[in-house]
Amino acid sequence: MNKKSNNKSPLLPTLRSMSVGDVCSFAITRLNPVKTSCSNMGLELGRKYSTHINKENATIEVTRIL
Repeated sequence: MNKKSNNKSPLLPTLRSMSVGDVCSFAITRLNPVKTSCSNMGLELGRKYSTHINKENATIEVTRIL
């Protein structure tokens, strides 16, 4: 499992490059685009992502699970 912090990385290329089990985190200010992109990418590419909000670090963590 790889864990990356991508607060300034482009969202869609980062999600596309994730392997099953990878975890990426983004700034909480990107909450809506991250959740929307995970949903859309899941439908388009047949993938499944899980999101978790980390209030301590003010991040949203994305895990590719399928």
